[in-house]
Amino acid sequence: MLPVVDGAAQWVLAILIGAIVGGILYVLFKKHEYEKNGNKVIA
Repeated sequence: MLPVVDGAAQWVLAILIGAIVGGILYVLFKKHEYEKNGNKVIA
């Protein structure tokens, strides 16, 4: 699959997990920012 990387399946799994965790953190920070601004969307 990826000849340069040992353990290609684990590497791909780590990338996917990182993307999911990053997405969750992004949503949490945006929710906090939204509530802090009095439930107003600020661009």
